[in-house]
Amino acid sequence: MTTQLAQDRQQDLAKLAFVRNLAQSGKARRIRRDADLSIAEMARAVGVAGPTVYRWETGECRPTGAAALHYHDILVELEAALPSRRRKRVPA
Repeated sequence: MTTQLAQDRQQDLAKLAFVRNLAQSGKARRIRRDADLSIAEMARAVGVAGPTVYRWETGECRPTGAAALHYHDILVELEAALPSRRRKRVPA
């Protein structure tokens, strides 16, 4: 395995752990709501079904795979774009 590939995998694992924490803690839902996005809109952006995002946000199941990584990237981007008065502190 090349060094770059190993680094990419480490970054993916860190993103996966982080997005699971966001979902479990309720922060993912708060970010989505603060951005005025519906579950259906978030699901379309991530590329999954609406019930999947609902289950992630309620803790019924954990985000996994490529969809989880994409969910992470969207949440981080949304959080950064929120006006500071509505922003909840979420590290990137």
